[in-house]
Amino acid sequence: MALSRQQIVRLGLREQDRLMAYILAILHDDHLAEDVFQETFALAVDQADQIRDADHLVRWFRVTARNKSKEAIRRQVRQPARLDDDVIEQLEPHFDKLPGLATSDTLEALRDCMDQLAPNARRLVELRYAQNLSGQKLADFVSQKLNTVYVTLSRAHRALGDCIRRRLTEQGGRHV
Repeated sequence: MALSRQQIVRLGLREQDRLMAYILAILHDDHLAEDVFQETFALAVDQADQIRDADHLVRWFRVTARNKSKEAIRRQVRQPARLDDDVIEQLEPHFDKLPGLATSDTLEALRDCMDQLAPNARRLVELRYAQNLSGQKLADFVSQKLNTVYVTLSRAHRALGDCIRRRLTEQGGRHV
């Protein structure tokens, strides 16, 4: 027997953090990931009569989110895919083992804490993770010694971690 729309909404909300983390791993864009999540969630409600049970829904969410993410990447011609299909397939079994992941509070704290970093540290973090530069390539790009880049990144990571934990504690939220 198929799940009701209410059951899909309830189960979808329960899986929201895990599904958002999965989509973000593919897209690396918060706004685009939100769009894909909402599109996937709405489609699940619309197709409720085709979803048999909770396990089927979780698998359906993941497959649909992956396909919708790929579509979103293709629509954004200027931005190439971040993860190869083979990598996405290798990630698949690991998401079932993850506990609840970053909430919107955590992401908001990260954004706020990034704004508090010194400009050089913020630039290195953005180049490291948004542009996927690491090691000597990153040092060459910013015309700094490799050790200087590592020390700055290490301090930035520590500062971000402390800042995020402090903000979440102040908000009564989850610890990272």
